[in-house]
Amino acid sequence: MKLSEKNCQVKDLTNLSVLIALMHDIGKYRPEFQDYLQFVQKTGIRYNVCSTHHTEDGGKLLEKTGDYLVVRMAAASVYSSHGLSDMIDFNTGEDISERTENSSVPLSQLFQLISKEEYQKLILKANEDCNHLRTWIDSVVKKNPSCGKNQFYIGMMERLLISSLYDADWKDAKRFDLGKKRLPVRKSRADVWDKKRYAFEEYMRCHKSDLDDIQKAVLNACFVADIHNEKRLLMNVPEAVGKIQGLFRFALSRAVYHGSNHIFYISPNNSDLITAGKMLKEISGSRNIRNYFCDPEIKLPEHMAYKMEDWESPIILTSLVKFMDAMYSASKPDIRRMQALCNSVVIVDNARQVPLKCRELFNLAINFLSEFCGCTVILCTNLYSDMQLWKLNENNLMESRKLVDLEKLNYVPRTSAVQHLDLTEKGPIDRESFCNLMISELQGSAMLSVRTRTVARSLYLFLKKKYPLFSVFLINGDMTMEHRLRKIEEMKQYQEKGYEIICITTCPRLFAGIRFRQIITNINGLDKILELEKYCEDNGKIKIVQLGIEKEAVVPYKVTSAMIQLLYEIRNGSIQKLNSPEALIRYEQLFQKEIPSSITSYPVRVMGCDTSMTRLLGSNPDGVDIYRHKHRVPPKTPLVQAFWTAGENFSVIDNQNTLIVPYDDRSKKYLDNFAHGINEREMLNKLQRYMVQVSEDRLRNHPDSYYCYGEIKILKEAGYSQEVGVCF
Repeated sequence: MKLSEKNCQVKDLTNLSVLIALMHDIGKYRPEFQDYLQFVQKTGIRYNVCSTHHTEDGGKLLEKTGDYLVVRMAAASVYSSHGLSDMIDFNTGEDISERTENSSVPLSQLFQLISKEEYQKLILKANEDCNHLRTWIDSVVKKNPSCGKNQFYIGMMERLLISSLYDADWKDAKRFDLGKKRLPVRKSRADVWDKKRYAFEEYMRCHKSDLDDIQKAVLNACFVADIHNEKRLLMNVPEAVGKIQGLFRFALSRAVYHGSNHIFYISPNNSDLITAGKMLKEISGSRNIRNYFCDPEIKLPEHMAYKMEDWESPIILTSLVKFMDAMYSASKPDIRRMQALCNSVVIVDNARQVPLKCRELFNLAINFLSEFCGCTVILCTNLYSDMQLWKLNENNLMESRKLVDLEKLNYVPRTSAVQHLDLTEKGPIDRESFCNLMISELQGSAMLSVRTRTVARSLYLFLKKKYPLFSVFLINGDMTMEHRLRKIEEMKQYQEKGYEIICITTCPRLFAGIRFRQIITNINGLDKILELEKYCEDNGKIKIVQLGIEKEAVVPYKVTSAMIQLLYEIRNGSIQKLNSPEALIRYEQLFQKEIPSSITSYPVRVMGCDTSMTRLLGSNPDGVDIYRHKHRVPPKTPLVQAFWTAGENFSVIDNQNTLIVPYDDRSKKYLDNFAHGINEREMLNKLQRYMVQVSEDRLRNHPDSYYCYGEIKILKEAGYSQEVGVCF
């Protein structure tokens, strides 16, 4: 109860959180659960105690008191204390209350924990809060009619209550297991933010001479911007203009003045997290910074779940996948992390790369965190343009303001000396033509940028065989992060010695400090093509081709069609240059035309019927129809969401598994420590640099390539190559 009260960051949920924490384990008064506890105490053997239904009693007792909505919100959280549930069962039409047994615990036993007067006072306060909560949500939705519905935001409040319960329960379990008496209540971050901010300002002062005028102006704008109390901000500033430094200067200022719990830096690219983490540690020291971007989805026993990552460090650098999982996944460790996002500064870099199917869910998550959870959210893009992010028919972002207005700073985009050569009109080319195109004009180092790992490996092996005298490197997603970073250092050493290199890659974003005379890229989204400029030498060339061996399916929804049309218009003189603001706006228009209107709401099939995640987590019309058919009346409350069904169907990246690769002695040591129960959370965090994402189909076709330690999949030595990474 005390943990829930201290850690709840939404004022209108505080009394509800306390009420839920009080009631969630009241069913352990049952005689069969008491027998179980005594059995464990004597033997140390645990068994599936969920069969005793101890979570149901608290919900049933709650339903006897209070107004209907507050009772339903509190009871649903208690019923979900061992996992999410659908509010309406799709098979039977029964709501969550009808699917639970009546309580055998009398109210008199509840009042041994809390007096009747205190309990009634708590219920009364929770009722008042709940009424205010509904009014608050209604007023926000009324002001922003195309930015999400009431039922979705009420559902997210319910999920936040469940998240707070998990966090308090597992923190308490950790305290109990370690024999500690003091409650692990979240402390003020004031000292941390002061020290980090001071270190940041000292670093920038010492390196001030390294900055040009526009970088200084951006940093200053980010500092003074904190006088405004904006909830959502856009930052469309190129990296070269000081984007990352400006973001962290703003975030630290906001954290100091608003007493934020955390600063989150989120990116779709793990390489960005590595780069930003390195820069931040360089500037302000490595303490209080957690890099958490990849993990094997292990399942620990309920009483040991506190050992999973909880996002308690002041600064968290995490992937878009883990952020979205915290908001929508059915996994308990993911749900538990949701509450940590409240009252934080949340930076989402490269926000344009959010997958199409997740766009509405992403918008709704940002709206919820910024409008109801005390967050300041900054959405960033590297492209300098005035485009709004994805204007949709519904579930849009609420109004946002620019953090830095480059026009007011008299910023003039630098004219790139890089030449963009459009070779797509020749049509699709094969692998040999693709390689010959590069070799025929090879002067200096060259990069081949492709979309898929399979094609990258195929090109690498082809070049190695056909041109054995060239220094050829492969860097792709089949390699661990540690392996990629070592390969990049090796490339840098080659260039420092004056050697020319050829690199085939699917992930150029780690290539800081490496430049190529020419870059050949398969046709891709405009933003990804323009990003290649920073890896190209002055007066170098970026050649855009259509690679026939790479399937269109890997870039869905007509990215290629939009780019081909844009390139055609540039050839005809309608648009001057590929990297002009006009080209950016035109590409967005062409791209939007190719997107099916339904794809952005995350379509899914449930019970053989087409629906979407936004429907399941909002008004859930299919579930409501089934309920109405059974009861002949509609549900009495807006709490009708299919939380479990939506969570089980949600995945930012489909068909992916995580493999741990014992790549070197250090990784083997981390793995051995984890297996022996030594600092499991810390070992998993260190092992992130030795993980690779592979498809389920690939694992299914090569079952002998890995072995399992519990839920963790570990790649066998024969399945990994120092040349190509995962080699099956």
